[in-house]
Amino acid sequence: MSNILTFAHIQLTNWRWSWPSMLITGIVVPILLTLSLGAYSLNSGDGFIEYAIVGGLAFSLLFEMQGKIASNISFVKTKGALDQMAATGATRIQFIIGSYMAFSLLTVPSLLVTPIVVVKVLDLSLSPSMVLVPAIALTGCVFLSVGTIIGALSSSLEQASSLSTLLSILSLSLGPVAVPESFLPPWLLTLGKINPSFYAGKALRSGLFGSETVPWDSLLFLATAATILTAVAIAFLPWRDKAK
Repeated sequence: MSNILTFAHIQLTNWRWSWPSMLITGIVVPILLTLSLGAYSLNSGDGFIEYAIVGGLAFSLLFEMQGKIASNISFVKTKGALDQMAATGATRIQFIIGSYMAFSLLTVPSLLVTPIVVVKVLDLSLSPSMVLVPAIALTGCVFLSVGTIIGALSSSLEQASSLSTLLSILSLSLGPVAVPESFLPPWLLTLGKINPSFYAGKALRSGLFGSETVPWDSLLFLATAATILTAVAIAFLPWRDKAK
């Protein structure tokens, strides 16, 4: 447990200078994106405004979790810091858990500020439920795992950043994540069924705006994806002591 907390502290300390980036990609851009979609969708029906808000949250999670950890893993790998941490005798799993904890904490401001500002500006109301807790946790785990895999496989920081940005855009575009199903062509809806962000969107909408039923299908998909992707991330992390 001490190794996990140490790695979490190291990651938080390394990112203490990142507040300008966090302010822009984690708060300002998602708010502007959500407000622009929300203003257009107020009279559109089809629950468009709900999709707009969740799309903004998904944007925050993708860029603050997936994007940042991809860059971080690529950086510590190429600079040799990962080998130094492995030399302490800690395991890859401990490093992964500690890193996930740190980057999850770094995302908290954007998760709180974005919906509050949008709801106040557009004069909306939320009906949050307990579904929001597993929805955010599982979604975050999926995005963090994908980011870790990108960072582990990338040959440079620039490559990791570019791949993560491309995948983030695809994640928001494939399926009804930020816009309702009625606005998308059938082929895009079909592709959306294999996109974790689609299921994340369903779970987040249910958690934010209330629902008569729990989206078990979405939570199950996210849990399965999180388990598989975390295992892949652990396996691909270039840890010097493979026996660990």
